[in-house]
Amino acid sequence: MTLLDRHIAYFHWEIMDQEFLKIVRCPVTNSPLEYADESTLASLNHKIENGKLFNRVGQLVESKITSGLVNADRTLLLPIRGGIAIMVVDQAIVLDA
Repeated sequence: MTLLDRHIAYFHWEIMDQEFLKIVRCPVTNSPLEYADESTLASLNHKIENGKLFNRVGQLVESKITSGLVNADRTLLLPIRGGIAIMVVDQAIVLDA
């Protein structure tokens, strides 16, 4: 793959990514989603390091969160693992108010 091909593929992904965010909705609140900011991810990862982060069904979250989608009222985060948004309600993480 040439450098030009990589740039075209990246540009295509950016367009697809924007289209995805236009149509995807939170499975709990049905509100739009956006990417979690760095401070939210850092706060969650600090809790993971201390063994204090649980998902909606009370399971301990042990893997670092590198990306996620947050609902409009910023009450839930849906983790992204391996480039795939985990849209399973039970895997959502309740965010502090």
